[in-house]
Parts: sequence; structure tokens; C-alpha cells
Amino acid sequence: MVENQLLSGLILADKPEGITSFRMDSLVRRFSGVKKVGHVGTLDPFATGLLPICVGSSTRLIRYMDDYDKTYECKTVFGAFSDTQDRTGTFYGGRTPTDDEMVVMQDNNFSAIRSFFDDLVGDRLQQPPQYSAIKISGRPAYSYARKGLEVDIKPRRISIFSTEVLSIEVQPIFSVVFRVRCSKGTYIRSICQELGEFTGYGAYASSLRRTTCGALRIEDAVTLDKLEELSRQDQFSKAFLSDLLCVEHLPQIEVGVDETNAIRQGKKLPLQLFEERLISAWPSYDESTRYRAMSEGKLVAVVYPRVSEEESILKIERMLYTQ
Repeated sequence: MVENQLLSGLILADKPEGITSFRMDSLVRRFSGVKKVGHVGTLDPFATGLLPICVGSSTRLIRYMDDYDKTYECKTVFGAFSDTQDRTGTFYGGRTPTDDEMVVMQDNNFSAIRSFFDDLVGDRLQQPPQYSAIKISGRPAYSYARKGLEVDIKPRRISIFSTEVLSIEVQPIFSVVFRVRCSKGTYIRSICQELGEFTGYGAYASSLRRTTCGALRIEDAVTLDKLEELSRQDQFSKAFLSDLLCVEHLPQIEVGVDETNAIRQGKKLPLQLFEERLISAWPSYDESTRYRAMSEGKLVAVVYPRVSEEESILKIERMLYTQ
């Protein structure tokens, strides 16, 4: 297939259950005819929901989306643990509550379970699961787990910004549905494992759906069937959103025509020409601050101030507008 150089932008895909995030990349690559495709925030195969996919030159912006916080809705089933911490694994241990235990929980509106989720909010260390993509000696941890080998995975610092218990069901099976907004690297499966340990009943993730990624929302996502339909109709460009969405959280500065041409040519831009604009957009700026440089509504580049003994310039980190 001849690569379509004209297609570039952001696709918000609603990933279905049963396929990997990388398989979604592959399908978008086939549908669009563009080789450069990459996603933000890998979802487990059993999980569904929002998967931002960058295509073409927009893949240069993935790095600015990596730290987005995310929101998930998860159904947790009690009664057993799972070696994968979800319903795809091998179950072990756990038990169902006795009738007396269930009566007590219902009488106090499951206050202990609700308190468990309330107490999650804040910064904490989380132990990632053995079945994870974390690299150990260059290989994902799950490759060891599938062979029955346990590896040492260090706890990671995460942030839980908010939690909400959406429902608790007793019949036909004891379960809780909750929503959590969290930082990058949070394993929702591990929260289910913790809940099972906390109650003593065992628990695992029965379903998991991502609903937000930064300011991006599942309501704006396109299903896989719709993406395939657009491809068949030679209308795949309709699936694209502006790549401005990838960097709209960055402070913005306007650049003129001459400055845009200088950026296109990779010229060094004296910092003094931009300091007033940088301060206006982000008063406490330093070399860690990234800006989206805009010209007449188009994203020209991602830039940042660079100061050294030799020079003070506006450094071009990612160039986008090349026409």
C-alpha cells in the first residue's frame, strides 16, 4: 500500500474487548495507509474504551500526552483472587460472604467498602502486578509470569485524584462498580486485588473501561466498526481530529510569518524576541516549560526557552508545520 502522506491527526478510538492496543495501531495503519501510527496509554486486551491514536506527523506529539491523568470505570467481582487480577486469569482463594456478614454490610450500606475507596485518594505506592508490561531485563514481566516465574517488581508512586462507588450488587453475584481518576501508571486491577485483600473475600476486575484521557472523552470516540466502515468508503479522513488536541494543555505563544519561516528552516531564534510572550503565557516559565507555537491558527512547533553561557534561544523541540 502506498503511504498516504496527507492523513495526519488524532483519532479517538473506542477499543473493543479482546484485542491489544497495538493491534488497534495495526488496524489504523491498514485503514489509513499511513505507516507512522502510535497510541497513548496502553489498555489491557480485556479492557475497553478510550484509546487516543496519533497518525502521521502527529506521532511526534505523543510524548506530550504520556502524562495525562485517566479515568476508568471498573466492575469488581468478589469471591476469588485471580493471578492476572482480572477475569482472564486463573482463580484461587477467596470466599463468598456468609448470610450474616451480608446482612451486616447491607445494614450499614457497605460503609467499609465505601471507606476503602475514599481512603485511596492521594499519593501512594502501588505494587504493579506480575502480569504487566513493565520491562524486566528487557522483557515484559508478563512473559515471565506466563512461565510460572515471579520477578521482583518495585512499587511505583501513583496518584489517585478521585474515586466514586457507582453501584454495589448482591445478586446474582456480589460486585461493586467504581470510577477512579488517576495518574499514569496506575493499575486498576491492583486496586481490585487490594479490595479483595481488604475484605478478605478476594476480588478481581470483571470489566474495565477507560472514559477519559486528559481532556479527551469517550463520548467523542469512534468504534472500530465505524473506522473500518470509513476506510471502505474511502472517507477515513473523517475519523481525524486536529492534532492541536494533543498539546492544547501547553501554554500558547503566537509567532509571526517571518518567525514561522525561521522555524521551518531550523534557524536559531533569539530568546529576547519571545520573552514577553513567554511570560504572558506562563509567568513562571523555565527550561522545563513547553509551549505550542501557533501561527494563524496552525500549530507550527513545540518550543522551549534554552539558556546557556553561549546563547539564549527559543529551542525547537518538535516541528509540525512544514508547508
